[in-house]
Amino acid sequence: MKLTRWQFFCMMTALEVCMTIWLTIAPALKTAKQDGWISILLGGCIGIVVALMMAAISRLYPGHTLVQFTELIFGKWIGKFVTLLYFLTWYSVAAVILRDAADFLQLVLFRSTPMYTIIIVILLLMLYINYRGGVNALGRFSEIAGPLLLFVIALSIILNLKSMEPHLIRPILSDTGMSAILQGSFVYASFLGETYFIFMLMPFLAAKKQAGRDLVLVIVTTTITVTLATLLVIMLFGPNFPSKFMYPYFFAVRYISLLNFIENIDIWVMFVWLLAVFVKLSLYMFICSYGTAQWLGIKNWKKIVWWFAGIMFLSSVLPRNITIINQIYAEKFWTPYVFPVMMIGLPVIMLIVGSLRQNRRNGDSAREQAG
Repeated sequence: MKLTRWQFFCMMTALEVCMTIWLTIAPALKTAKQDGWISILLGGCIGIVVALMMAAISRLYPGHTLVQFTELIFGKWIGKFVTLLYFLTWYSVAAVILRDAADFLQLVLFRSTPMYTIIIVILLLMLYINYRGGVNALGRFSEIAGPLLLFVIALSIILNLKSMEPHLIRPILSDTGMSAILQGSFVYASFLGETYFIFMLMPFLAAKKQAGRDLVLVIVTTTITVTLATLLVIMLFGPNFPSKFMYPYFFAVRYISLLNFIENIDIWVMFVWLLAVFVKLSLYMFICSYGTAQWLGIKNWKKIVWWFAGIMFLSSVLPRNITIINQIYAEKFWTPYVFPVMMIGLPVIMLIVGSLRQNRRNGDSAREQAG
């Protein structure tokens, strides 16, 4: 199973853009107001640093996944514990995303359809693509979903050009200050931290040496896209009103009206967005199933996808209110713990300890050859 550079770029772009454009604009506007777009840019810079660090760790052990190289870095038991922390994070965030997608579909399209029915349909599709094709099928599907998502976002911005009011982004930097802008960047930067997928995908990349460069290109593409979408929202509604929305970009898409002819394109944007969310959820299923099989010593990782689907179903249908879950997960868990610990703290330690071990190993090899 190998992913080409183009497939890897499309896959990572689809999974990064689909949720950042949906869930990070409102927090940025709430904190930084009309300077929210600057928060997005600053968060992108943080995301680039994090992505380069993730790629550097993976390059130390290019043929190994997270499950394997944490044991090489920390030893067997500490390595298994570190891997378990990442698995707990991945399982939990996958459940939140699944419920979020199902909740949004029910709200917009299927108001009379039970929530569990929507979740079951999504899970069955995830099971099919993973069980039948694995990461290769996901790579090929991403070649459609990734570029298509960027296209419809660009189209939505172009179709809204006549309705934009540029004066709404002023004044710049004078009302909020850098501390508020920096605070507003953390949520977006934490979403970009999902470049930690490289920990599980590195062995499947056809061009491992270019992984860092490809991740930077993904972050730059995502940041430009979300920045333009943030500017679109501000110049349509101002900074205050959309900060109260859960999905401000979706409302910007519904605002499109051109010559009373081009209207109601939100259904098409939502369809393409759902394709990208499907890539994200299916990739979570793959890395969790493949990694759990390695962690437990099970040779056939496809057996785990059924357990993953069952856990995701129960985890996503039990919460009664997805709004409360989103707020609790983002404010009480994701931003204060996952981002600083799982995306910065542990990777820094892994990079330092892994580099020291590699240098020591290279030195021992050199002395053996000299002897």
